[in-house]
Order: sequence, then C-alpha cells, then structure tokens
Amino acid sequence: MSALSVTGAVKSFGRTAVLCGLSLDVAQGSIAAVLGPSGCGKTTLLRILAGFETPDAGEIRIGGRTVASPSAWVPPERRTIGFVPQEGALFPHLSVRGNVGYGLGRSRDRAARVLEVLDLVGLAHLVERMPHELSGGQQQRVAVARALAPRPALVLLDEPFSSLDAGLRADVRDVVRAALCADGATAVLVTHDQEEALSCADLVAVMQRGRIVQADDPITVYRAPRDLDVAAFVGEAVRVTATFSGGFAETEVGRLALREPRPPDGVGVALIRPEQFVVVDRDGGAAPKSDSGPAVAATAGQQSFLGHDALLAISLASGAVVTARTLDPGPARERPIWLSVRGPVNGYVREGSSQRW
Repeated sequence: MSALSVTGAVKSFGRTAVLCGLSLDVAQGSIAAVLGPSGCGKTTLLRILAGFETPDAGEIRIGGRTVASPSAWVPPERRTIGFVPQEGALFPHLSVRGNVGYGLGRSRDRAARVLEVLDLVGLAHLVERMPHELSGGQQQRVAVARALAPRPALVLLDEPFSSLDAGLRADVRDVVRAALCADGATAVLVTHDQEEALSCADLVAVMQRGRIVQADDPITVYRAPRDLDVAAFVGEAVRVTATFSGGFAETEVGRLALREPRPPDGVGVALIRPEQFVVVDRDGGAAPKSDSGPAVAATAGQQSFLGHDALLAISLASGAVVTARTLDPGPARERPIWLSVRGPVNGYVREGSSQRW
C-alpha cells in the first residue's frame, strides 16, 4: 500500500518550470530519499507535499486521501504531516517536553507519548532542557521527535543533517533512521548527499530537471543506474569507451563482463565504479589474472587519502586517466602497476543516452 502517491505533479514559478509531471510512490512504513542536485526541484516537491505550495496540475494522495488535485485542496494543518526543517526550528521558550508535546494538545496520553518518542531518539533524559542548552545534533533529534509525536501519516525531512559536521551527521542520521523505523513512520527525506540517501533510505528517488528519473532500492540505483547521468550523480563513476559483443565489453582496461540488462552489440560506454579496480604493483612480474582476463599495464599517479580508503589516479596506455578506490594505495609517486577490473560492469549504448539497456 502506498502511503504517498504523487501523480503528474506540475509546478512553475513565472516562466520557470520547476516540476514537470513528477510522479512518485512511497510504501507504507518506508523511508524514501529524494536525491538530486541543487535546483532540480526537491524543495518545491517537499513544499507541495506539505501544502505550503499549490501544484499547477497533478494529484497528491497521502494515506489514501487526496490532498491536492484540480478539484481538491487540503490545507497544511489538516494533512497529518510531520515536518523537520534544516535547522530544527524549535520553540526557544519551550522546554524539550513542551516542544515535543506541542502538536499533541491535551490528549490523554500526551506525557507518555512525549517520553516514548524522546526515548526513540535517545533524549528522554533531557526532557526538561531548553533548546539553547542542547547541541545542534540534539536539537535535530528533538525536532524529529516533535514530528513523530502526533503519529503523522507522513514525515517530511528537508535536508535535516546539512548543518551538522561530518562525524555528528552520521551519528544523528543513524539515530533518526532507527527512530523512524521503530515508530513505523513513513518518511520522505530530501537531500543532495549521496551517502545519506543510500544509507538511510529504503527507496532512492533520483530527481533531475523536475522529474524522478529513477526510483529503486539503494543497491539497484548504485549498481544499475538507469543512465550515465544517474550513474555520475549517485557515487563516483569511471566511463571508458567500449565495444559490446556477446555479453562482454572490450575496453582498454580489459574484456569486461556486462551486467544485466545488457546493451546491444555495438560501440558505447562502460561504467566502472572506482572500487571495482584492482591495483597490483608490477615489480617486474607478469600480468596477474583476474575475472576480466589478464591485467593491463598502467601508471599510478596522485592519490587522495580519505582515511578509510584512498582515491588513486591511474594513467592508461592511451593517456586516459581513471580513478581507483583502494584500501592499500601504496606510496604517493609515479609507479608502474597492473590494473584489472573486478565484477561485471554496466553498458550504455551512447554517452548521455536516456535509455538504460
């Protein structure tokens, strides 16, 4: 069952088209991440879902109820939606208890529900604190608890972790995801952070130029992107010219198996993820064998150490440069290496094609 269904949403501001027939379905109890670059229409979509903007055309259904269509309009306060803005936006004059209980009115289970959702985000012990006594991460967790408290049909999160530093962002993100799942909430998270979308969501909806161009589980979006534009946006992507024949791609980094669905025979582009490259120092030895056949000779150059791994620039015989992700990059100097590719790759008939084969 879809907790959220958007069909053919259109929105323009003056002559600028922002949403262009966008459609999206989010299953009950799941978390969907709308991922896209700045200016693609993510925030406008969120505001239309919340009822802060009116679509020019299309239909929006939340929990089976039509909240926006050419013949219906439900105002924001009657949509049973929880909203978490970028900065939390807590009421400064209310305690944590007051902020979380704000939307509960005088309901009988108000006190119990406040403690329940605060416990979900790990802050039940701070129930009497004031917002200025909380860290940025704690404020965002209180904002999530406040959104969950009335048991909304849908929780909307507008890049809620963007103002946090990298280490804290990951911790808060994990807590928020666990809280949403434990409460059985349906949520839509708007973000431009690929790691955030892939790690948090059950469904990743990639948005470009006012449309959802691919909506799948995170593994499918990463491993089988619909086209090269999606591939380049969702993670790092290395593109090499290829000739497709019989389920294989002949490239300058070897004869590579193609992932299903395969492209038709002909010339195109093979997509390789940086972590698929295998780097072995030559040291005068013969080319090692790999699942893509013998490795090819190349030269390792500049590396960018990231802590958990490193990105290594590699020059091929043709002069082309590719980027490998490796756990053991070796010394940062020009050195001869053997380069091979692990696992199947995606093939596309032509670069920039909107068709996924």
